[in-house]
Amino acid sequence: MSNNISTPSNAPATTYNKKVAIVGAGSMGRSIAICLAMHQIPTVIQARSLERQKRAIPLLEQSLAECGEIFGWNEDEQKELLNRIKVTVDNADLALADIVIEATSGTLEEHKELYRDLDAVLRDDTVIASITSSISITELSNATERPSLVAGMHFFMPVPLIDLVEIVSAQHTVQETLDQIQELCDAMGKETVYVEDSPGYIVNRMLIPMINEAITELAQGIGSIEDIDRAMRIGANHPMGPLELADWIGLDTCLEILEGLFAEFMDSKYRPHPLLRRKVRAGQLGRKAGVGFYRYKEEE
Repeated sequence: MSNNISTPSNAPATTYNKKVAIVGAGSMGRSIAICLAMHQIPTVIQARSLERQKRAIPLLEQSLAECGEIFGWNEDEQKELLNRIKVTVDNADLALADIVIEATSGTLEEHKELYRDLDAVLRDDTVIASITSSISITELSNATERPSLVAGMHFFMPVPLIDLVEIVSAQHTVQETLDQIQELCDAMGKETVYVEDSPGYIVNRMLIPMINEAITELAQGIGSIEDIDRAMRIGANHPMGPLELADWIGLDTCLEILEGLFAEFMDSKYRPHPLLRRKVRAGQLGRKAGVGFYRYKEEE
């Protein structure tokens, strides 16, 4: 494929030559893989089951088609990008990686079990970068034999469009680990900020409570979904309204972050609104489920 595919930052072809793998074939893992492919960085996605592996390819194709509408890619370009992404369940593909981006969901204990499993598969010098903003990176690193090589790499949805990555330093993270993550972020055309390991980091600690407050306003009948979003787009100059953004992030992810903030700080401003819980229980998780605060096409 030609090197002139449009990217959000108009990045030139990268000379990045390290091997990258993503653990987790969910919406965030797929979005990160597309961003890597856009910058000519081949990557492996390890799905956590054969069923998820089978689902991942058509979902990747769907996401590439959506990005194609934004960036003006034709079908051949979309296919070339897809060819840069390998979806696997094989641990042998992870063993080759220099950096593993962990993009899974689950409880702290489930994450710890995953990190212990990764320890048995990865090379001793492989960096693990977690995308979580609701689980302590320090606790995750303590589950491994490589705590100095574990850090946070917090992306924002949709990854191909949002340039920011928060690089998170845990208690044992060494500078060389942060430098390797910075190198990858540079290759992806991302802007970075450095933060200490604290729930929500910089952005979500402010952003997710704002979304929760928008949900509260909706539940109290203060405004409609459309008017709440329109008010914030025009009145606060936000590119996307808070309820539309919640659908992009995933309502389950918003709930998980709020629960983590509330558990850590025990401050009522982080208490999830019951409407958010009801939406999650109903499976109305946002764009990835086809319905959240808005209803999307059946195939989305």
